[in-house]
Amino acid sequence: MGKDPHALLYGWQIIFSLLGPLDCGRGDGVFLHLAGLAALGEVSDADEKALHVEHLRGNQQGIGSRAFKKEQVWEALTDPNTWLHAFWVLAANVPNSIATNFGNILVTGMGYSPTKSLLLVTPLGAYEVVVLLGLT
Repeated sequence: MGKDPHALLYGWQIIFSLLGPLDCGRGDGVFLHLAGLAALGEVSDADEKALHVEHLRGNQQGIGSRAFKKEQVWEALTDPNTWLHAFWVLAANVPNSIATNFGNILVTGMGYSPTKSLLLVTPLGAYEVVVLLGLT
């Protein structure tokens, strides 16, 4: 528990209670605004559905093909953007997971209290956010 022995919730429970519903709401919003869903779902009237389908046709996008095509797999594997994206995800997440999961433990192992170690590791998290957004 935190510093207040009379607190009803741990700090992580408060964070999850606030951010969890926000994240669920954002997910629902994205789900409802996808172009394919708008064309197929009950989100819009018949005229708007027709406009959405026509827009997708103009972009040469599909809205419901479930056929597996080997050519598309080969195209994805030979596309340099696929490999650049995979490298970026790996390069961003490996250091991120190390700093996030073990940074506090390492600093605590140097003799700092858990509270001070958390404060000392905080700039590293801010740095990661700035670098990832800047590189993106």
